[in-house]
Amino acid sequence: GKSKKVRHGTSAALAGALDRFSQFFISPLFDESMLERELRAVNSEYLNGRTADNWRNYQMLKQGASKEHPFSKFGCGNYNTLTNGGDPSLKNENDGNSGEEESANGSTAVEFGGGSSPREDLIKFWTDKYHAGNLRLCVVGRASLDDLQKTVEQAFGGVSPPPPGFVANGIMDRIHAGKLQLPSPGESHPKDEHGEFVFQTEHSTYGPSVAFGPDQLGLIREVVP
Repeated sequence: GKSKKVRHGTSAALAGALDRFSQFFISPLFDESMLERELRAVNSEYLNGRTADNWRNYQMLKQGASKEHPFSKFGCGNYNTLTNGGDPSLKNENDGNSGEEESANGSTAVEFGGGSSPREDLIKFWTDKYHAGNLRLCVVGRASLDDLQKTVEQAFGGVSPPPPGFVANGIMDRIHAGKLQLPSPGESHPKDEHGEFVFQTEHSTYGPSVAFGPDQLGLIREVVP
């Protein structure tokens, strides 16, 4: 049969989509109004889940974990915890409306419910974590690999480079950097650079403490409703 005609060049649609997508990793806005809406969405999810048995069981599991491990922390968050004391039900002191007001252009703006805004913390987290060392990108398109590569480089070239001495959290990355040693014969777990055993799902991210160590395992707990 006739050979299919190869289409050269990345399509304008794909190039535009990659450009828009890349901006989150290059220059996100962290708009205050959008942040407030997300805080309220998280709070609504928290309120809806409080009576769910699976959430309660999960919280019981977290309660029994080591307090030195992040798994023991409040995993969902709500408006109060994310704003250090804010309350989404606070009313606007100017007009008595609860939660929302109409802006000058007629759109609905969300009122801040007090406490402290987590915006600066979000920016710091984004700055620390959203760099090229932690990102992987997969692009599928009809263009040639060379054309796709050029498009990706153009769209994502502004992503921050990893900090000096950065080692990715992948097992092979850590082995190549001398941060992780494969298990010796007869052993089941790898070791870190200090010779300590590493549980891959925990130690490689959270350091020496595990969620359920000897002090947490084997204990009998009775739950009284």
